[in-house]
Amino acid sequence: MVLSPAGTGVDVFDEARIGMDMIMLTYFDGGKERTEVEWKRILEEAGFRRYNVIKIPTTVSIIEAYIE
Repeated sequence: MVLSPAGTGVDVFDEARIGMDMIMLTYFDGGKERTEVEWKRILEEAGFRRYNVIKIPTTVSIIEAYIE
């Protein structure tokens, strides 16, 4: 999941995302939400210099990562 910057408003999937977060935190140790800036750092450290975040009208986002 890619978090939106704080204060950017509410969308129709916010409650569903919270529910998914609670389920993931229950089932997996160390679960964490990340902002796009945090994902960028992780991807760059892993060797992915180019990436694209696709926000779709659902509770998750798609992250495409490219090795260059």
